[in-house]
Amino acid sequence: MLVFSVMGKSKYMENSSSKSKRLKANTKLFPEATIKLKKKSKVNLYYNGEYQILEGPGNFSIDNLMKETESRIKDSFAKMMAEDYLMASTDGKGSGKKKGSIGFGNEKYLILPIAPAADDKEPVKLNDADIKFEWKNREEVAPSNNTFQLMITGPGDKEVYQTEVKGFSHTVSASTLGLSIGLTYGWRVKSVTNDTIMSPKVLFEYVAPADQAEILAEIQRRPIYRASSPAAQLFFQAVYLEEEDYHYAAYQLYLLGRKKYKKDDMLEQAYQRYLQRHGLMPE
Repeated sequence: MLVFSVMGKSKYMENSSSKSKRLKANTKLFPEATIKLKKKSKVNLYYNGEYQILEGPGNFSIDNLMKETESRIKDSFAKMMAEDYLMASTDGKGSGKKKGSIGFGNEKYLILPIAPAADDKEPVKLNDADIKFEWKNREEVAPSNNTFQLMITGPGDKEVYQTEVKGFSHTVSASTLGLSIGLTYGWRVKSVTNDTIMSPKVLFEYVAPADQAEILAEIQRRPIYRASSPAAQLFFQAVYLEEEDYHYAAYQLYLLGRKKYKKDDMLEQAYQRYLQRHGLMPE
């Protein structure tokens, strides 16, 4: 059983003879464990395709909670959130290993796009007023290759923006680029001193802000979302956006989560899983 969210004071014992420990998000519990909740504390647990919400005060046997879950109808949403996006590594979609992937699985290119980026040649959706393009060299590229030409093209491969960048990121506004809602664009970078050091072309579709807002509104209506901690809510938002191909917005939320909730192991693991799913870290 996985602890997904903790609000208030709560402890657990691994078994009847062990000492009490502070209960934190991402703790894995086994049947022999017991949870102790103080007044007004709340814990969100995941097990076998179901979320459970416990409220204090009280002591709860994990063995009993597991047995209660066995008889329930499995929740595909819960499974997607916990198993597919948090507990799984590179076994799911977007492992970065498939042929043509833009991640580490594609050995043709020496520069790896970080954001905006997706797993394949389908465009990633975004609607941000300011877009931060990020990339990094593969390990075999000499550190001296740190100045790049960033190129952004529109329909018909027509150039809409080009600039020279020293470093590995560049932020530019959508208004400067003249992006139009519903159109697909592409971006890539290459070394200014060596044309063989380049990234694949990454496609992105500029969409209406209302589309993303509608997706977030849907997740926020779910009872499990409303009953979760702010850290878990941020994770829910990131996963839901990623599932709908808003990889850029999802990536920003994963970054925000590990920065804002530095002691939350779940968000750090979620960030690492995101990198693995999209082939953005070496094996």
